Amino acid sequence: MDTIVPGALAAFAVDCSIFPLDTIKSRVQAADYASRFPNGRGLYQGLWQGFGPVVVATLPSAALFFTTYEHAKALLTTPDRLPVWGAYVAADTSGRAVALGHAASSALAELASCAVLTPAETIKQRMQVAVGGPGSSSAHKMPSLALGSIWRGYWALAGRNLPFTALQFPLYEQFRGALARQVGLRPRRAAAGWDRAAHQDRQLQQPDVTTGDEARRRAYNAVRQRPPSSTAATTPQQAGGESAAAYYAKAGAVSGLSAAGAGAISALVTTPLDLVKTRIMLDSSSSSSSSGKHRKSALGMLRDILRTEGVRGVMRGGALRCAWTALGAGVYLGSYEAGREWWGDAGREQFESVKEKVSDEVLEPRR
Repeated sequence: MDTIVPGALAAFAVDCSIFPLDTIKSRVQAADYASRFPNGRGLYQGLWQGFGPVVVATLPSAALFFTTYEHAKALLTTPDRLPVWGAYVAADTSGRAVALGHAASSALAELASCAVLTPAETIKQRMQVAVGGPGSSSAHKMPSLALGSIWRGYWALAGRNLPFTALQFPLYEQFRGALARQVGLRPRRAAAGWDRAAHQDRQLQQPDVTTGDEARRRAYNAVRQRPPSSTAATTPQQAGGESAAAYYAKAGAVSGLSAAGAGAISALVTTPLDLVKTRIMLDSSSSSSSSGKHRKSALGMLRDILRTEGVRGVMRGGALRCAWTALGAGVYLGSYEAGREWWGDAGREQFESVKEKVSDEVLEPRR
């Protein structure tokens, strides 16, 4: 839950903050932009169209993304989790193995989340371009929504998101680590480490069938006498004496700034892929596309854009995409990390409270 809830809430915060910019970007990237929005007329109308489908799909897709990413990252960046790869991680002092683990984790997470997000993304983009200027024709209204055409954009969406996240998340982890050291932010508590410590605490309190209550008393005393520094994580108050609110704000700011920089760089590099994805999703409702004829592959569409519109055409919408991605990634990962820290610390405190209560009620009478 410490990844699902913060991830879903962070996704909702992003959708609310950057959706109008995303709408303008989609309209600018449309192949018939000039005729649909002559002289820019109608470009800024109905900027929230398509918001509903995205909210419905983004919450579960974001939760699925972060759950997959955190589990895969723990698996691929912990030396003792995988026999062969773990030895490489432990022996590599340059950090390349860890960066590759972050990239692979984000790729797996994207493949999972795109399966949930694709239908909503297609519907959203068609609704975004449905509003035209005063001189636009009726042909520029909402395209049809055939089931096959909605799902056609999966590989286009994954083809854009995989390189984007494979570039963004290693950059994000590197930026965040460097910035955290600069501002003196302690390393983020690893969920896997806390899980192992909690498991060890539960194991200590299990009865020993061979020695009976004496073993239970020894286990109880060991848990009660364990110093705070031996736990898997320290509370914000223990980390330099700063308040919990200040710590969560600092963690969110570090993650947000790091994500904004990594997101802007990744968005600029992958703008051509985003343009192709938008064209495929908007074109897939045409009669020729829906009948399975004359469909162009992503590479073929990219070649056509280069031939007819040049390099400038391939980078259409790049500045807008960099702006809203930097803002969105900053809010997304900043609020996610701050929320995850708060949620994890709250869960740890609740666990300690329950542990003390159970120990006092069950073990003390037997002493």
